Amino acid sequence: MIMRRYKLRDDICNVQLSGMSCSVGLITVGLSKDLLRTAPSDAHALVVSMEIMNRTYYTGRKRGMQVFNMLFRMGGSAVLLSTSGTKARFQLAHVIRTCTGYQDNAYQCVFHEEDDKGNLGLNLSKNLVDATDKALRASIITVGPLILPLSVKIAIFLSSISEKGLNGTAKPYVPDFRTAFDHLCVHAGGRAVIDVVQRSLGLLDKHVEPSRMTLHRFGNTSSSSVWYELAYSEAKN
Repeated sequence: MIMRRYKLRDDICNVQLSGMSCSVGLITVGLSKDLLRTAPSDAHALVVSMEIMNRTYYTGRKRGMQVFNMLFRMGGSAVLLSTSGTKARFQLAHVIRTCTGYQDNAYQCVFHEEDDKGNLGLNLSKNLVDATDKALRASIITVGPLILPLSVKIAIFLSSISEKGLNGTAKPYVPDFRTAFDHLCVHAGGRAVIDVVQRSLGLLDKHVEPSRMTLHRFGNTSSSSVWYELAYSEAKN
């Protein structure tokens, strides 16, 4: 549809990813990064993230499934990636993904199913916050060595030795990610999701302000939420 609307060239590669909900925006960025690595110089990739609620809108009366209608909103955004180092406003350093979907509570925390009356909808489980916390911890273990200062890495290493020596009774060391980031875009999946990320990472209110303001103004627009937050941070400098 976009290619026809703007009369783009016929040789442009078009890839559609759907059904991955909130994660698909960053998955697409990772895919675009890999494609651009093999592309000629000054190549571009347009990432369009959209949330369309028509197929998942719930018409029944089950409270746990009505939450989706109140929290999610239709929305969209576009990000242009390029191999040009002179024209770009930002540089993509790392794309890291961790998967916890093999765990039952994570797999079923957001589930498309029928209620007892046969109405289809998304059921948001009470396990959502716990699954978010576990996924965040797994991501910290993966991304920490890439971006944290050496002093913090040493503290993490010593903490892990202490935990093993005390049979897991020692309190784990939580790294201060504020030493590695100036701005953070926490997915605006809901107030409880933002709260658990802020608490787990020890963030201040100003660090999650873009997420809360995006949720307040636009609701959860799924994969495009993080780009609204990036624009908010940039606009407020």
